[in-house]
This record gives sequence, C-alpha cells and structure tokens, in this order.
Amino acid sequence: MGDRGSGVTRKRIYLDCFLRARTVVAIYLSIYLCILALGSSIELEGLFLFFA
Repeated sequence: MGDRGSGVTRKRIYLDCFLRARTVVAIYLSIYLCILALGSSIELEGLFLFFA
C-alpha cells in the first residue's frame, strides 16, 4: 500500500508539471500569434510597453 501510494503521488506530481507546462506553452503561443497578427500595424515597442 505504501509503495502504491508513493507511485500515485509521483504520477500526480508529473501530471501537475505536465498541465502547468502545457498551460505556459499555450499562453506563450497565443501571445506569439497576437504579436504576429498585430506586428504589421502596431510597433513592437508599443506592444511590449502595453504588456509591461
């Protein structure tokens, strides 16, 4: 029972890390796509100031 419990905890930690990484990648990808879409009409410097 103890070994199984530690295994479940380890899997839970891996799953949590995977979900966090996927969320971060999705956020960066959306920001990158927004920059690509708006880059032609808005200066990047102004865009960075907007995010900051």
